[in-house]
Amino acid sequence: MSSTFYLSGPMAGITDYRKDFAHAEKAVHEQEPGCTTLNPATLPAGMPSSRYMPICLGMLEQADAIVLLPGWRNSKGACLELLYATYQGKDLHRLSSGVLARYYTSPGLQLWPGRETPKRRRDPSYDADDEETNKEDD
Repeated sequence: MSSTFYLSGPMAGITDYRKDFAHAEKAVHEQEPGCTTLNPATLPAGMPSSRYMPICLGMLEQADAIVLLPGWRNSKGACLELLYATYQGKDLHRLSSGVLARYYTSPGLQLWPGRETPKRRRDPSYDADDEETNKEDD
């Protein structure tokens, strides 16, 4: 089965971000032949940044995995996308020096301070009985 990867990384204030995303897209295709990539850098320029995020989250919703590009930690949008992907139980990957690698988060990662992080929806141990417990997170 072919996977769909969403590319996530810094764009605002970066002159060549389209080139960076194109290189990332090529690297993902080389390492995952037959995959589909969703590249937000192909969206038209000129809209306010507040209009891009709903579109990007819609693209991410359709992906199986998120690929974090170098510098993602410096991007508010990429951080939000990572949070959303984690919440949705998407597979996490990072691209470093052109190499795609599975990204594992720390088991103690607190995405919601003061609350236990919800179980990933794709986790085989996720039980429908837990639905009520996690209801407030939805």
